[in-house]
Amino acid sequence: RERSIIVVGALMIACGIAGFAYTIPTGSIPLILLCALLQGGGFGVAWPFLTRVIVASAREGEQTIASAAVPIVGCLAALRMSLTANRPQMATG
Repeated sequence: RERSIIVVGALMIACGIAGFAYTIPTGSIPLILLCALLQGGGFGVAWPFLTRVIVASAREGEQTIASAAVPIVGCLAALRMSLTANRPQMATG
């Protein structure tokens, strides 16, 4: 059951991202808001169950390390996206 919830959350995230590709160029604020809610809701649905599956999959005695690694990886991914998104601004000064 948990894996299906993770899949539903991932599909929500994917639909939100795909929706952004259409709605941002059109400039429709209500549709952009809908895509943001869809993407954020997908993360909210999937994240706790994904963390639970990762911790349950860890070796005996490494559950604490696994539970600490999940948010760290998320933060590193956010940092990477932020640096990638700001690369043109950083190049021009």
